[in-house]
Amino acid sequence: MNNYKKPRSEIIDGLIEQLKFLKSSARNFDEGDISEAKRMALAIRVLVYDTRSCTSIFRHLKIKQTTGFVDTTYPYDPLNLVSHMSLVGLHFQNEDVRFTWRPDAQQKIVFFDNWWNEPVIVDSAKRMFSRFDIINFTANKENGAHFDGEIPENWAALTRFSSVGWLKISPDGKSIPMKGIELYCLRQMAFEMILTIERLIQKGTIKPIE
Repeated sequence: MNNYKKPRSEIIDGLIEQLKFLKSSARNFDEGDISEAKRMALAIRVLVYDTRSCTSIFRHLKIKQTTGFVDTTYPYDPLNLVSHMSLVGLHFQNEDVRFTWRPDAQQKIVFFDNWWNEPVIVDSAKRMFSRFDIINFTANKENGAHFDGEIPENWAALTRFSSVGWLKISPDGKSIPMKGIELYCLRQMAFEMILTIERLIQKGTIKPIE
């Protein structure tokens, strides 16, 4: 049986649908359901992640290597003794602190390989995590597309034990690791991806079918 080759218009429809998924998950996240970040990881993976067995929407459209991706991070400084967390901020309220995303962060435009592979987290043990790492671990290990009973030690250190070094004080006075950094990173990545796609539409590179 021969396969049906989708025309470009259907691929664009798929891109616009993923954009809608990102915006919907972002709204739900901002209303308090931070687990929506896992859906954002899936949408971004469909848009830009290529493997031997699957092709991203951006590659189908032949725009992956020419698109300027919105980047809201700042460069990693290896001389800085503090953990590097360039996708997220910290929100302090009374005696509480939590991670937050950064809608007002300064923006620059970079090509995909830089956006995908540059370190966005470097923890206190100098373990590095890129956008690819965060999306890959979330989608493949943390109930995004798959759920694994075991996860790599470096990922566990980051997401379970706050290897970036930030702690909270519990009501009984104990220090506990701050969790959720990967989810807020994904919220910021969704923000970047939404802006990236909207720039493509504004420039006419992508023309949604009415």
